Amino acid sequence: MRVEFKLSGAAQLSNRLRKMPIAIRREMKAEVQAAGRSLETAVDARAPFRRIAQATTTKVSRGGQSVTVGLNSPRAKRRAFFWVFFETGSDPHPIAVKRPNVRMLVTKAGEFLGRSVRHPGVAARPFFWGTVERMRPEIAKRINRAITRALKSL
Repeated sequence: MRVEFKLSGAAQLSNRLRKMPIAIRREMKAEVQAAGRSLETAVDARAPFRRIAQATTTKVSRGGQSVTVGLNSPRAKRRAFFWVFFETGSDPHPIAVKRPNVRMLVTKAGEFLGRSVRHPGVAARPFFWGTVERMRPEIAKRINRAITRALKSL
């Protein structure tokens, strides 16, 4: 899962942004990067577990016109794969023994459960998309202010 913010619009706008003086592009890149970091911080604050917060990444494009914030890095897939269960929830489902040499599931307390158990499911506790939607207007304003500030400095 990831979210990407781009300075988008007509193709003409994108072409003009690429042709802008380097000072303006630096200003915009800095603001886009700061907006991405603030979004990452907000997502991390709402993450249900520290492992999920540690796996959130921010990557700014080379041109500085977009930033990707998400849980799609190899580290996130390896250490915080369970974020999706908090974001979307899960229905009740069976959990069965998958290894042929294991005959029973056992709890940490040593209780034998048998060859399968029925997981009760979990309710959704969204932390990512709600934060993105809540911050979207603020991020758009920040980028707009950076563009205006850069254009006034010409």
